[in-house]
Amino acid sequence: LPRLISSLTWDGEGKGVEVPASRAGTFRVLELAHWAQIKIDFAVLGLAGCGTTALQAHLQQHPEIAMAQDAALNIYFQYRFMPLRSEVDEFNARWSPNSSGKKLVGINNPMVLSTSMVWERLVRMTRLKVLLVLCDPVDRFEKFFFLDNYCAAEHRRADDKRPCEKSIAVALKKHELRRKYHVAGTLQAARDTFWERLLVLHQAQMKATPSTVYEALADFLGVSGFPKSFEYKRYNSLRGHRTDLCRRHRGGNISEAPSGNATSLSKAFKRLFSAEYRMMEDLLRSHGIPGHPVPEELLLRRTRCERPSELDGRAARCVGPQVACGEDPADIVST
Repeated sequence: LPRLISSLTWDGEGKGVEVPASRAGTFRVLELAHWAQIKIDFAVLGLAGCGTTALQAHLQQHPEIAMAQDAALNIYFQYRFMPLRSEVDEFNARWSPNSSGKKLVGINNPMVLSTSMVWERLVRMTRLKVLLVLCDPVDRFEKFFFLDNYCAAEHRRADDKRPCEKSIAVALKKHELRRKYHVAGTLQAARDTFWERLLVLHQAQMKATPSTVYEALADFLGVSGFPKSFEYKRYNSLRGHRTDLCRRHRGGNISEAPSGNATSLSKAFKRLFSAEYRMMEDLLRSHGIPGHPVPEELLLRRTRCERPSELDGRAARCVGPQVACGEDPADIVST
């Protein structure tokens, strides 16, 4: 056994890692399985902050679709080359059609795109189909900056001692604040990796024409159409001014910008995320809904600063996967 392990490992210099000789009782033998034997039909792989929570909630409304819980994803984050047979059998038994009463099983984990270990395992699942949801890259960055870095965020406690920033403008020079949101290369890799198994959506499409989007989704996944009672709701919605991105900056002073207009700050961030804009356009043309045009919002680079309804501070904010913006009729689009 030590020789076998040594032959299958690598120390970075072309030599097998030396393994101590075995002693009685040292080793325990467990049967392994293959990633392809895990019965998952599709995965929502991102982008986080672009409507993946809403997509999962809506997919769960379909009578033929089950979304595996987060605990079921632990199998992917184990530091093993292959899954244990016991883990695979347990997952398959729990989510089989006989147990769940569903035809398809899906998972939702936007963190997968930034976790190469998990990504490689999903690639080996040859039956797996992949859904990607895109949104304006500047809006996406601002949302997470507000949640994680903005000093004036209303959810930030007075006794919170973590470092924070008074203006999103600092991110123009502090690349480390933006690094993980520059995803053009990751999106291209996802397209090249999953090519024939990939469907790409844009958040603007999901809001404007949900019936068309979910009809295409059902066709892509191979299930019947969504029920007539299906409703599209917003989740993790943070409307109103979140940071100073959509406010006018002059001589160090911040004031309201005319509604629906881009600010100098938002224009600067658009330039920084130009690669993401181009990649998203390419993805929607090659792997978007057939016959569905690229959203005007993307073509014209319209951030939330140029969409007045997004800056309406009177709209309720609903944060968290269990909270839908259902109180305001404007937040629900029925198919």
